[in-house]
Amino acid sequence: MGFLIPFLMCAVFLFVWFALCKLFLAIYTFSVKRALLRSPCLDKNSAAALLSVDFGAKSLFRGRWFPERTPNGTMYREIPCILLFGRKLFVLELCPYPGLISNTEEESWHIDPPKEYRRKKEVRVPNPVLLAKERAEILKELFDVLNLPFEVSVESMAILTDKRHSLQNPAGEGLYKLPEAAVFLSDFASKSKPSQKKMKREEERVLAVLERYSLSRARAVARNDRMRRKKK
Repeated sequence: MGFLIPFLMCAVFLFVWFALCKLFLAIYTFSVKRALLRSPCLDKNSAAALLSVDFGAKSLFRGRWFPERTPNGTMYREIPCILLFGRKLFVLELCPYPGLISNTEEESWHIDPPKEYRRKKEVRVPNPVLLAKERAEILKELFDVLNLPFEVSVESMAILTDKRHSLQNPAGEGLYKLPEAAVFLSDFASKSKPSQKKMKREEERVLAVLERYSLSRARAVARNDRMRRKKK
């Protein structure tokens, strides 16, 4: 039995090393997440990084352009952030807006910046709730045409990532603060766990569709330019 002792020692060493690596990774992930959540302002990339820590980089599909039917033909439009949970997609509009936000149902919002941002008295931005819904419709139309063997559900969420904001209409629908959005999405992810294997296969298929039918910014802009020149 003496010849087994070195093998047992190696096995114990590898187990301890693996456990320590997982512990250090968990501590690092917790520290990064805590630092991001404590930050008063997260830009779109930082907010996406936080979502990636929560749900995994493979669940986040970013910076791609998708085909949209228009009167001028098929044009490509950017959908900056998509979160995947199996056959469920969330189109996320990340909004790093400080100041007083006039969140109305109009196509654009007025923002009164804080005093330290007084270079401009007022800022106008596209209504992120409507923008997220429009982008979600592009994906809905795409999956309707493809007719996959399972139904793909697409929802939209506009998420405020700057803590230094206030809303004229706090009860407005479709708009979430970042912590609220994280809790909502985490609850949905936990409910999806019982069918995790099936969800994984469906997610891989949905991801393959997103990769196949989307373009990078450079290629999308080039195609849009060619389409515009043809219509002149």
